[in-house]
Amino acid sequence: MGFLGAINLAWQQHTQAENAGRIAEEATELFDRLVKFAEHFTKVRKGLLAASESLDAAIGSYETRIRPQGERVRELGGASSRDALGEILPVNATIRRLENSAE
Repeated sequence: MGFLGAINLAWQQHTQAENAGRIAEEATELFDRLVKFAEHFTKVRKGLLAASESLDAAIGSYETRIRPQGERVRELGGASSRDALGEILPVNATIRRLENSAE
């Protein structure tokens, strides 16, 4: 019985060592995937910032160039509608940074 117990213990240790190796491999793969996932988020963030800047520029152009001229045309009776041009509100959103992200 003692011999069978020793074999069982040796087998358990062998299995645990194999599992530890697999866990290390899986952890390495998970880390690599997390790095890639964070890279995707960085690209999305940069795209959102660029879109936000473009939106701000478009709103600025509308407010300073298009809307005033449109209002002048309306005031002179050159517009079919008597409604004033509407205001375009900016998007007031803050984009959070990932910790330790390089930009």
